[in-house]
Amino acid sequence: DVTYNMPFQNHAPMEPMNATALWTEDKCEVWCPTQDGESALAATAEEAGIPIEQCEVYKIHLGGGFGRRGAPDYVKQAVMLAKEMPGTPIKLLWSREEDMMHGFFHPTTKGRMRGALDAD
Repeated sequence: DVTYNMPFQNHAPMEPMNATALWTEDKCEVWCPTQDGESALAATAEEAGIPIEQCEVYKIHLGGGFGRRGAPDYVKQAVMLAKEMPGTPIKLLWSREEDMMHGFFHPTTKGRMRGALDAD
């Protein structure tokens, strides 16, 4: 028998939150490491203020998101900044401190496991 405990803690992805956004009046493109492309696309369209059909999210490799990259808050911020400079690609990169400040926390978890081997 073994018991595993996980405390209430920040997801703390290996790489800080980041996204690159390019906004024009008729299109918005975002390049981001995400674990939920659909919510990133919906967040892009909402923040860009244009129909979802005029938005693209290009999912890039991510470095250990641990569930944190499912929330599109960093995508929204990148698009918001890109709208301030139409036609200019904007790269957003949170510092580790910003990442910890805005991160989401795992719930406490306890898991118990029992294993056994028979004669075979």
